[in-house]
Amino acid sequence: MTMRAREIKRDEELPIIKKSVSFSNLSIMTPMKGVKSANLKKYDKDDRKGSGCMINEISKHIDSDTLDGIYGTEGFSLGICRDIKERYSPDSVNFVFFNLKGTKFPNENLTNSLGHVLYSASDKVVCLPSIQKAFLLSPSTSGKSQKIDERKIDDYLIFQKRIIDAVNVRNSKEILGIIPLLVPKYTRKIVDLYIENEIFNYVIDAGTANILNKEPDLRSILGHISRQAKEHKRSLAETYIHAINLGINQFSADEVSADDFLSLFAYIDTFGTTFKTRGNFVKNAKPRSKVFLPDRYTYRLTDKMPKDDLPEDIKTGAYPKLSLFNEKRQVAEAVNVREMIGQEGMKSYVKSKAISDVTYGKLANIFSRVKVD
Repeated sequence: MTMRAREIKRDEELPIIKKSVSFSNLSIMTPMKGVKSANLKKYDKDDRKGSGCMINEISKHIDSDTLDGIYGTEGFSLGICRDIKERYSPDSVNFVFFNLKGTKFPNENLTNSLGHVLYSASDKVVCLPSIQKAFLLSPSTSGKSQKIDERKIDDYLIFQKRIIDAVNVRNSKEILGIIPLLVPKYTRKIVDLYIENEIFNYVIDAGTANILNKEPDLRSILGHISRQAKEHKRSLAETYIHAINLGINQFSADEVSADDFLSLFAYIDTFGTTFKTRGNFVKNAKPRSKVFLPDRYTYRLTDKMPKDDLPEDIKTGAYPKLSLFNEKRQVAEAVNVREMIGQEGMKSYVKSKAISDVTYGKLANIFSRVKVD
């Protein structure tokens, strides 16, 4: 395998570790912000200052028609791989995320075919597929909310095991196990599957949930990873953890805490991108325009801000511009935080932001209850 995580420094009061993570001939320094592939080409030298090698995230939605094409149409798989590889960045670590859409897991033949395409489309690492939560829910009953079906969890484990087996047929790439943000009795089974298959680095998929609102579930995942790593003579400090589809609280006022960015203070090495939408997201609705404020660790709605307070290049409020602007700010702030790890001023720096005592308490709880070594 080609991937290795190594601790450089850790903070003495907060759950954050500076790591060097090598991927074959490239290496990154964490904590860091992952970048959308469509955005990366818009970064200049100033935007990348101090960042070093970056993670370029490429997502591909997979529905039933795509699966049928992969399995039964000549040249279809080659087209998918070609399109994805055109979005590679040669001086970045390229992460490819397949996001399954639907409600029913594909059969064995379709799953095996998907695994082979995923391997071919992936660069130095293979990220196991993400799924919509609907795959795990019990059938809808009139008037009742759907719940996680334990039989669907078993189907999920079978699906991921088939993907792992398909990838391992000719594997020279590291596999990242994907962990949906669920309650402990499910996530422990998922982590155990990966450990049994010698997968020791992970992607946590929050499914657009606020990861800090689910701090007990996150803490359980981190704690179980740490315990299992120790049994295999590893540690959390030697484990790479990426997080995707991180949500924030809905706006009830002009400003809301940037809890997605704060995940970097919860033993998350890379705060990745979002390619899913909330379950109650109105079709064809435009995302609310918001600006990330690094001096406060919040998002503020642009339509509630005086025009003079907006940066010149986003005064139009165009969402793509704002998305790129926020991403660049978060990349830069992740670098600032990385350089402060191990210094006495980290706690004071974080507390100088507009972080509530409740939120800070959640971070402190992870620090005190998740054992790194």
